[in-house]
Amino acid sequence: MAVKKRFLFSLLIFILISGGILGYVYYLLFYSMSNLPEGKFVKQVDSPDKSYAVRMYIVEGNATVATTVRGELLKNKKGTKKNIYWDYRITDTNVKWVDPDTVSINGHKLDVEKDIYDFRRER
Repeated sequence: MAVKKRFLFSLLIFILISGGILGYVYYLLFYSMSNLPEGKFVKQVDSPDKSYAVRMYIVEGNATVATTVRGELLKNKKGTKKNIYWDYRITDTNVKWVDPDTVSINGHKLDVEKDIYDFRRER
């Protein structure tokens, strides 16, 4: 009986660890904005107080994937970058700063410190 409990416990641990690893890989491949393709640089738009800049890139599609647009936030003082915008089947890169901390990209208003737009999360 002890051998059976040990086997079931080991099997449960294996399933939980495997599920965790698969979940993490799924997140990285389909939801994380840290691994997006670079794309071709289109333009950079600085915030009114020059503390931020948004760089826009177009990622060309191919036979199975449409063109996408990526927006990257650059914090000028720290030099750090993060993706804040990812949209599918468009080529527009309309960027307008609403105020020093809020940007509108193709009609999506984002607080640059906490918001992102990812078309994959809109489903």
